Amino acid sequence: MIRARKISFVVALFASAFVTRMAHAQKMYWTHSGDRKIRRANLDGSQKEDLIYVGLSAPRGIALDLPAGKMYWTDASARQINRANLDGSQVEILITSSEGVNDPRGIALDLVVGKMYWVNHNSNEVWRANLDGSSVELLISTGLTNPLGIALDIENSKMYLTNQGEVIDQLLQNTGIIRANFDGSVLETLVTGLTLPFHIALDLDAGLMYWADIVAGGISRATLDGFNIVKVVDVIRQTPFGIALDISNGKIYWTQTSDNRLQRANFDGSNIENLDVSGVNGPNNIALDLGACLSDAACSDGDVCTIDSCNEGVCSSKPHFGLCDDGDLCTMDTFCVDGACQGGVDSSLLKNSLAIVL
Repeated sequence: MIRARKISFVVALFASAFVTRMAHAQKMYWTHSGDRKIRRANLDGSQKEDLIYVGLSAPRGIALDLPAGKMYWTDASARQINRANLDGSQVEILITSSEGVNDPRGIALDLVVGKMYWVNHNSNEVWRANLDGSSVELLISTGLTNPLGIALDIENSKMYLTNQGEVIDQLLQNTGIIRANFDGSVLETLVTGLTLPFHIALDLDAGLMYWADIVAGGISRATLDGFNIVKVVDVIRQTPFGIALDISNGKIYWTQTSDNRLQRANFDGSNIENLDVSGVNGPNNIALDLGACLSDAACSDGDVCTIDSCNEGVCSSKPHFGLCDDGDLCTMDTFCVDGACQGGVDSSLLKNSLAIVL
């Protein structure tokens, strides 16, 4: 009876997690610098919607607060940080040029403490503010050269920045990827010698960062410390710009500014797909709504050999290698091996052995 209850609980937990993951339609959002719009569509490009198509000058970076149902974006020409509901309603201007916004590009959110970070491209700065636009802070004012993309490692309080560098003696110099603390201290140069890096995204579970380079015509990745650089997507004569990751499904999404396309591929660069989005004109940055979670429990898949967690409204999982409960009351000391709960000792045999000894 106890075992039956246990199995019923696991089934119910799995069903609950399945409903949590599937009840929310998955979407991609992107900014258009060409026709000054913000759009969204299903992950395959179908059911495209124009969300905001008036009042924009040069929308660039975009980030989502899924639990609150909000999107944030930078407007480079208007020199503003804005937000709206995910359906495009209730547009708010949060921060303007008088408060430190100057050619803003990349934007990223720390939903744990309610902060947003953005990059001022031309003035070589990184700023931070509360999600409502209050408490504006200048974090970095030296050590960067035309920064553009930004991504956050919230658990370790680190920001990752793409640095586009400058032309000196007809050569592009000081390009690369830089890491800093959330307070702007301790700038570290992780990767150098890139051609023209744009936006950046992190796979924290795997310890990897991905970035788009429009001159190199591809998407590359490296460890979070900048080692083992690999070009995973090679799209010669094209210009990958914005980038976003679907970690659960192992997919990279990116925008192509030269031929006005949105594409995706596997993490290893295989199976490149042109997403079915028509009328794209100058796509810029991209963000994914993979279904908001509010707690680690909401991400549980019922598998005792995975550690499931909720990070910024997105579920992710990684393997568990320790002791596990296989649901059998007659076994003990079972371990997760190759993704399955196995091994252990039959407790009835142990009981018989003890009876013989006694």
